[in-house]
Amino acid sequence: MSVDRHLELTTDSRRVGCQCNPPLKTPLDSCTRFISSPAFCVSHLPLMPATKSPPPAPNTLPRQASLAVRWPGANLKTNPFGELTRQERSDLAVVSVQPMIDVLCDQAETQRNIPDDNLSSGSTSLSATLQPRRAYQLIGRCGRGKSSHLLAMWGQFPSAAYVYLPQWQPCPVIPEAPLLIIDEAQRLPFKVRRKLFSSGIPLLLATHRNLTPWLRYYGYRSVTQRVGATISADKIQAIFNRRIEASRRLPDQPVPHLSTHDAAMLIQRFGTNIRSMENYLYEIVQQQVNDHGQMRFID
Repeated sequence: MSVDRHLELTTDSRRVGCQCNPPLKTPLDSCTRFISSPAFCVSHLPLMPATKSPPPAPNTLPRQASLAVRWPGANLKTNPFGELTRQERSDLAVVSVQPMIDVLCDQAETQRNIPDDNLSSGSTSLSATLQPRRAYQLIGRCGRGKSSHLLAMWGQFPSAAYVYLPQWQPCPVIPEAPLLIIDEAQRLPFKVRRKLFSSGIPLLLATHRNLTPWLRYYGYRSVTQRVGATISADKIQAIFNRRIEASRRLPDQPVPHLSTHDAAMLIQRFGTNIRSMENYLYEIVQQQVNDHGQMRFID
């Protein structure tokens, strides 16, 4: 900027003085290098073209760095309600696997006391206990926990094969295994279903359509469980607090927990749809950690 332009600005009637931080201590008329309102002394801050954004505020962290600071502030490694791997979902499922084991296996050989919350250690031996032409099907609407039941059983029986049937896509290859665990079994194509059911392989199915007539036709002894008809606040509290504990950063530091009241409010808002609750909790926790790092699960 030319000296003439500086002098022109110093005589401009709109001038409001130097707004630098810290401001110049010299009198306004002594400063010959400032611009008109909004006034920033160019000796402190270079004049930026009007089309460009102002420089970032001092001490502002990038978003990623800010989140890296704020998650530990809540003693969490990450958002507890984000996507999980299949193994994580199996480990964190809060379901009762014993009824499924009792149907699919020889009861005389399954005298393990597996608690309802799926906290048992180890796995069940399939080769000694599985019975042919046994089936257990889970029926319920989306988001009610059918897949969690399947994955909890998959964790108990590592040699089982878990198959998910995607919508509007070709049916994946159905592998050979001592136990087949099939998610979205109502999507089985006719020929694949007929071949599979005629094999007599033990089946654990999650479905939106009752497949009992098919199973009976092929000689299966089957039991059906309706999933998600009702759910208690205690169950919701256990499900989500286990997710929070899995995201705990330091074992000797506290983490936020979902209260029974919070769980009751979630049921009031979402009914038995656990997936919708999970999505809601993810968004509200993500927003809070971005804003102030404090955890409140119900707004």
